[in-house]
Amino acid sequence: MAILFSANTLAQNAPVRESLLQQANRQFDIQAYAKAVALYQEVLSQNLLPRPQRQQVLLNVASSYFSLGDQVKAETFYKEALNEGPFTGPSVIHYLNYAKALANNGKMQESDK
Repeated sequence: MAILFSANTLAQNAPVRESLLQQANRQFDIQAYAKAVALYQEVLSQNLLPRPQRQQVLLNVASSYFSLGDQVKAETFYKEALNEGPFTGPSVIHYLNYAKALANNGKMQESDK
């Protein structure tokens, strides 16, 4: 009984392990974009996210690449995020960044849409 109690006490006092998605979000929030992208890619590879959450992860990856100056990858992930559905609420700003990425990649006509 004492052994069981001490094991339970240890489990309760152990730090809660951050999920991969939480780690990625934390890296994104502190603008550690390269680390965030790597973690988000791992999250996406598991293919377990519901559609709205998947879209937000794709937008965060696209925004990370955009901030890192990789407009080609930013464009790819903005397009993939858009395939999940229209950007709504605070996410509408991503339309502008997607258009900028397209323009930076020489796709002026597409960026005007």
